[in-house]
Amino acid sequence: MKCLVYIEGGRQRMDSQRRACRRSRDGWRAQLGCGITLFIHRNGWNSATPLDLQNNTRDEVLAGARAHWADVTDFYGADGRLKPSTWQPLVDGEHIYAARPYEMWMWAGRAEGVRETIDVDGREVVLETLDLSPRLFRLHGLLTPNEIAEIRRAADAQGWAPSVSFDPDTGREYSLAEGRRRAHTAWVGTEYGFKRPDLVTNEALERLQRRAADAARVHVGHAEPWQVVKYDVGDGQLHHIDGLKTAHGSTRSVTVLVYLTTVTEGGATNFPFAAGGNGDIDEPGSCARGRNIQPKAGDAVLFYNIEPPSLPNGHDSSNGGGGGGGSSSGGGGGAGSSSLASSIDAVGPPLDPRARHAACRLESGEKLIANIWVHDTPVNESLAVSASCDKFASSLGERVPAAGGAGAMAGASVARGPRWLWCEEEMRRELGLFEVRGALHRRR
Repeated sequence: MKCLVYIEGGRQRMDSQRRACRRSRDGWRAQLGCGITLFIHRNGWNSATPLDLQNNTRDEVLAGARAHWADVTDFYGADGRLKPSTWQPLVDGEHIYAARPYEMWMWAGRAEGVRETIDVDGREVVLETLDLSPRLFRLHGLLTPNEIAEIRRAADAQGWAPSVSFDPDTGREYSLAEGRRRAHTAWVGTEYGFKRPDLVTNEALERLQRRAADAARVHVGHAEPWQVVKYDVGDGQLHHIDGLKTAHGSTRSVTVLVYLTTVTEGGATNFPFAAGGNGDIDEPGSCARGRNIQPKAGDAVLFYNIEPPSLPNGHDSSNGGGGGGGSSSGGGGGAGSSSLASSIDAVGPPLDPRARHAACRLESGEKLIANIWVHDTPVNESLAVSASCDKFASSLGERVPAAGGAGAMAGASVARGPRWLWCEEEMRRELGLFEVRGALHRRR
């Protein structure tokens, strides 16, 4: 009994000191023996009751976070920037986000309608939370009129082709005549940061690709080229999901869709699960339910095609403005991971069915958009090694089989000869690369 009273008394003294620390000014904190109070969330979540830690060093913060999420290793600030390994928490009351190694950052969102100014590749942009189920954001003023004109010039130079759509489950492509998607498309820019001889590109387009990738807080090596789409009156696209798992082990996790024209009649982007919707639609292509986002030139919509990481160990998973439950993709309890690669699920993040959306039928004028699909892993590391070893093996007379496609769609399991395999092993060793779900990563 005495021991219990002593423990309770010590807890009371500790709580009293913490309250005094929070009320005190910075100059008095050291003299009072105050630590720094941090609010720790799981990546992708603004939990209603985050971890409330009072610590002084990164190692102490990491230990506290790992008590709830065993294999987290990284921290992000609320601005979506990765905290360096030398980071010491210096800002009292800061909100930070714990992530597993090489887990992609996900904007958490606070509540519908909340706006905040963020830095996107050196440009100030207003990020507005539109919905938390699905996770849906609007970037106000991502592109300028001159930058819009640059994308349009490149698309005109590339040439327009009838758009196709695909079934993510079967990979089947649907033609314009089948009516699932009525539009015309031009691909421009670079692919995962690499120039393609068949695509129009220039310095301005590459800069804008970096900006779109930075809006998702990833390197441009995660991003596909600009897909520029032109809709005429009567055009549109039925409801679909952008998510696609590729042969390189990556997933099309984020869509950054930029509006290049302002549209007032029809032409909205419809999310039937947003605004409290249950996904029901009245008929194919109907935009009567859910949330409609009307195009405004220069603005962009950023949404996630994957579910956010789960919150294991019973830690609160509620999110201020709503939002669905987590998935099985997050770190679980138990001992820490034995390796960086094994700490990420073998199959990758699950797709979020709430990201289903449609391009509503255009009633008047012209609708022009440009979107970039961002992958959860840096595809360019894999492509760079593969291309270099192709050249090496070919120079020694070893036949290199065709990969079966370009970019992330290329077959990753084609048979390679001993010289190619030796080259890949040496490049991985020299560059410090390791493999996760078929994609190569550099160690931080």
